[in-house]
Amino acid sequence: MFLGAALLAFAAGCSKDNTGSDPEPASSGEISGTLSYSDGTPASGVVVSDGYTCVATDASGKYKLTKNANAWYVMYSIPSDVKVDTGTDGLPCFYQKLKSDVSTYDFTLTKQNVEKQFRILGVGDIQVKESNHIKRYTTETMADLKEFKDNHKDMPVYAIHMGDLVANKWDLYPDIIPKLDVANTGIPMFQTIGNHDHKFPSANNIAAQRTYESACGPVNYSFNRGDLHIVVMDDIIHSAQESSKYDGGFLPFQYEWLQQDLSHVSKDKGILLSVHIPFRDRFFDNYKLGDGKGCYYNEVLALLAQYSNATIISGHVHVINNTYKHVSGGKTIQEYALGAACGAHWTSTCCYDGAPNGYAVMEYDCTVLKDYYYKPTKRDESFQMRIYLATDFPDFTCLYGGETIECKWGLVTLDKTYVVNIWNMTDDWTTEVLLDGVSYGPLNRKDFADGFVMHYYYDSNQKGHLDTANGKRYHMYYFRPYKFVQSFTELKVVATDPFGKVYECSQKTENTSTELYGYN
Repeated sequence: MFLGAALLAFAAGCSKDNTGSDPEPASSGEISGTLSYSDGTPASGVVVSDGYTCVATDASGKYKLTKNANAWYVMYSIPSDVKVDTGTDGLPCFYQKLKSDVSTYDFTLTKQNVEKQFRILGVGDIQVKESNHIKRYTTETMADLKEFKDNHKDMPVYAIHMGDLVANKWDLYPDIIPKLDVANTGIPMFQTIGNHDHKFPSANNIAAQRTYESACGPVNYSFNRGDLHIVVMDDIIHSAQESSKYDGGFLPFQYEWLQQDLSHVSKDKGILLSVHIPFRDRFFDNYKLGDGKGCYYNEVLALLAQYSNATIISGHVHVINNTYKHVSGGKTIQEYALGAACGAHWTSTCCYDGAPNGYAVMEYDCTVLKDYYYKPTKRDESFQMRIYLATDFPDFTCLYGGETIECKWGLVTLDKTYVVNIWNMTDDWTTEVLLDGVSYGPLNRKDFADGFVMHYYYDSNQKGHLDTANGKRYHMYYFRPYKFVQSFTELKVVATDPFGKVYECSQKTENTSTELYGYN
């Protein structure tokens, strides 16, 4: 078994430095090599990169490029007709570690049929910092991913982690990486770097990435499935001195790399860009940088807008109300900011906005995103909302750290008002309220915090989470049935998403459940 795994890694040409150390990068210079299929025929037209420069192999499968002095890996952009091979660690294997005394890097690719239909699972922040977090991720999230794969065998499934594998606990990489092995779920899992994956103190932003790269591979790369080109990028510009000192955005060399990468992609293809920090949410523009440091959000959007359709997925904020429609060049680019797999840092089974811990499911048919929904961990995918009486979770004021925290969402003064949290809601959804089967129109939307989750943190003595949870959420709704009728037996909300999927929830079906909260 060991010999077979070793030969597979060698054939795929995958290697990295798993020592956990931060060795100096290889020096600049020319590198070259040959890409061939397992039957010995040349793999022509395959894009090869060092994360700074992109070139395509010629008719003989050969490439040549001048590597950047900061480059750590040479990699190829996996073509749609090539299998996602995995290395001895079970992660996708499409790169080799650059060495100062080696100038030739060959790759062997495994042919497969092009998958026109497939699913991509977007997994938000895992952010482990202790062994119990790894246990919960394994028994909850990973178990759910495997169950999803087993229950959806109609098309291939891939996953992308959206960054923050660890919470500044870089010595946990050797413990978390084996859990991501394709053998555990049957799902190849690609990685995106997050701000907490940057090690500090380090000399600079690039040096801060090295421990992550040693464990997870490149931070700027691409691959293809069907007619979709998937790009994974680091959008953290880190001071590398302390945890909170970073900005969101791209550096000039990254923008240049993306331009080169996309220059090899036909404009009729679809694009999926995976980053950690959202480009923007509904309440503020993110991270405007000055002094020539970078940013390039608008420039990147302009590049994406050149393609038949483009979508962005991101994580970082541990809520899922940051979904936003960017407009560039007259074209709409949908960004989905995902809830976190760890929710509120593994303290419950909720994110800060009341959404359950979970992950995103994206179903593609050629270039078209045919379905998108948020899959709650350990719950049926139909669980997309929660209904409760506003008076069940009244406003409150408490002291924490010597400061007064006022938790007010402005609905509890309205008698007999029902609150509805539809966590994956966007402007394209529609809602309908039925009282005993009779329609009374749509819900009313209002930006306010979720009283359900606020009371959880207060009641479970986790007051430190209240500041974060006490924020405006775009996906909160309310309805006052007694404006219309004096009594009724059942209040039902019917919500329809942009893809035509219908979700239903009745009053009090989801109240203060220990199954939902969990792990006090």
